Amino acid sequence: MDQWFDETKWENGLFYLGQNNQYLVGCQKDITGTIELKATTKVIPDNLFAEINTFTDLIIPNGLVTIGEKAFYQCAGLTSITIPDSVESIGTQAFFGCKGLTNAVIGSGVTAMGDKVFAESSYLTTVTIGSDIGTEAFYSCKKLTDVEIKEGVTSIGDYAFCGCSNLASFDLPECVTSFGDYAFMGCSKLKNFDSKSTDSILTIGNKVTSIGQYAFANCDDLFKVIIPDNVTSIGEMAFSSSGIYDCIINEGVKSISDKMFYNCQYLNKITIAGSVTSIGYQAFYGCLKLKQTTFNDLAGWRCTANKEATDGEIIEISASALSANEGGTASDYLKNTYCNYYWEKVVK
Repeated sequence: MDQWFDETKWENGLFYLGQNNQYLVGCQKDITGTIELKATTKVIPDNLFAEINTFTDLIIPNGLVTIGEKAFYQCAGLTSITIPDSVESIGTQAFFGCKGLTNAVIGSGVTAMGDKVFAESSYLTTVTIGSDIGTEAFYSCKKLTDVEIKEGVTSIGDYAFCGCSNLASFDLPECVTSFGDYAFMGCSKLKNFDSKSTDSILTIGNKVTSIGQYAFANCDDLFKVIIPDNVTSIGEMAFSSSGIYDCIINEGVKSISDKMFYNCQYLNKITIAGSVTSIGYQAFYGCLKLKQTTFNDLAGWRCTANKEATDGEIIEISASALSANEGGTASDYLKNTYCNYYWEKVVK
């Protein structure tokens, strides 16, 4: 007898094989209501529930280890998901395009997360995350407003929250050390990393060492940004075309990257730490309102039109010129006169 017709292998619309029917291998395509997996289930195979829109809830046992690629791809009827701590890996696009999904809890046991796990789940509003956040994990989740990142998370991947246009604030735990490329690009309402605060002051975490390129680009509601001394790497265009008005770069930061504040049309005030020894090409291009520039160390600055310049192509910038910061020379040099130059500070 064909095993697919063996009624002992079916349970609540799901098909199991193996000893004690512990291997989930199939499901009815018109399965409805709540799906409850057997307690012995270890793996949800790739594509198993893909594009099935007739069920609304899923109960995953604490003991499941793997959720396969596209396991719940475009399951438009699914409204809520809790992934227990036993789950170690979530495959690429596992919950991609689940347009009815509003709430997701990701356990702390996940060590491998594929790309685009919840991407384009357009009605997802609340998420709790206990593991490192993968590439494009919540890409274009436009209604996402409530994010809880638990202790133990160390990295926020490339494009992780890109296009989450309603995300305004969340608490960033001290354990996070890196923001990937484009991590928050297009988060137009993002103001801070403190959900209890009403201030529009975004302080990069005290353990963050790396900010990827375009990480905060097009974040329209940014007002004040504080970059602490632990940040050692900032990608180009990191804050480009954002609404930032004031930025403080603290002692310890070494460089301002190429086009870092490119087209920040509202940037008015910048404080540059004495530890900064380089300012990249067009770092302040288009910052037409920049008026208050403070260099904490004025001496030793020079610039060149290319990085391979000889001595004859180097322009020395006097400390007295840079000290005229209030609507004066320093701001004008950065946004106009020497905007298309590479700056470096010679430390003697």
